[in-house]
Amino acid sequence: MKYPAKIYAQALLETLNTSPRQRWDKLIKNCAELIARNGDFSLADKITAAAEKLWTRQNGGRMVTVETARPIDEKLTDQIKNFFAPPDHVELKTNLRLIAGVRITADDTELDNSLAAKLNKIFA
Repeated sequence: MKYPAKIYAQALLETLNTSPRQRWDKLIKNCAELIARNGDFSLADKITAAAEKLWTRQNGGRMVTVETARPIDEKLTDQIKNFFAPPDHVELKTNLRLIAGVRITADDTELDNSLAAKLNKIFA
């Protein structure tokens, strides 16, 4: 690993922020080639996640994760996404370990309204 994922993400975003939008495809391709040349292609997922997080924060948004115990339909998915501000990045996940309910994490704040959390409180 030549550079950490966060460094690649910061460099990419600084380049994109100072370049016209029509050049972005070429710049992203160049970044991917640089990562591969440095032997850091195994970090691609981490770099993407770090860039997404930095981009969202630069635009005034939060990283929001909504975990549900069961898969939800498209109508409810749209309602959940519309509940948050447009610059927020909302990711929906299914987590069977919740048993029932929902857990919402926005940056460092967590609302855990799942049956698993309630059972843990009862038996702790």
